[in-house]
Amino acid sequence: MLVFITIELIVIFPWSFITSEASFNDWYDNVAMCSVKRIGFSMSKLARLEEDDPTQKLWWENGFVAYFGITVKYLNPFILWFVLLYSIIGNMSSPYGGYAWYW
Repeated sequence: MLVFITIELIVIFPWSFITSEASFNDWYDNVAMCSVKRIGFSMSKLARLEEDDPTQKLWWENGFVAYFGITVKYLNPFILWFVLLYSIIGNMSSPYGGYAWYW
């Protein structure tokens, strides 16, 4: 996991940013947080009070959206992939009920 995160942070993200030839904010919105930013802001609106102005972002919303986007788009898929592979390896080494591993 640490190798994957290191490669992603040192190689993939900078290469993507350089080849996109966009400003950092455009790259962040359209590449790094594509399709999770709107969901994160929609979820943060659920926590607003009725007297808050719906057009103004609250101080914590950008941090929440960054956290939400990183976990949903990058961390959760990796963890699920790790669990799936670990389960497959476990089932191949000691099959359930004495069946052959390919069953």
